[in-house]
Amino acid sequence: MMAPRKWRYPTGAMAAIAALFFSPDGWTASQAGLLIDARPAPFHSQHLRVQAQDHDLTGVWISEKGERFEVKQNGNSVRAEFRGTAANPGLKGVIAGQFDGKVSLGGAYEVSEGTKEERGVVRFVLTPDGKLDGTRQSLTSGGKPERWVLTRESR
Repeated sequence: MMAPRKWRYPTGAMAAIAALFFSPDGWTASQAGLLIDARPAPFHSQHLRVQAQDHDLTGVWISEKGERFEVKQNGNSVRAEFRGTAANPGLKGVIAGQFDGKVSLGGAYEVSEGTKEERGVVRFVLTPDGKLDGTRQSLTSGGKPERWVLTRESR
């Protein structure tokens, strides 16, 4: 049979909970009292905060419909010029917005095809697999937001 462990009880509530959780003998009255009487103590974590890396969106991106976006980034400012596919070669447009350098890009867009023009807003998120997944919503014609997914062209 194992000898009972002797614990040095910390004063912080979180540390007391951890001591209780890992105690092989279960809860004791003194441990339960620690939880009741514990006062918050400064928390000094040994864990490092994980942050997304800064990303540069400069390059060529392709939509699911085949639209080609030439993206230029200067600091947090992003400008993307795009044109349509073979099915609608007259389509052209511009997206101008701000990128947080991590995952979020928001801004405005203008599209023209012949005499037809549209303006609206865009919001993209840079996904873990490297796609820009977002929506565009026309302010000219209204309606529901449309999904727009862009994939970086292979270099």
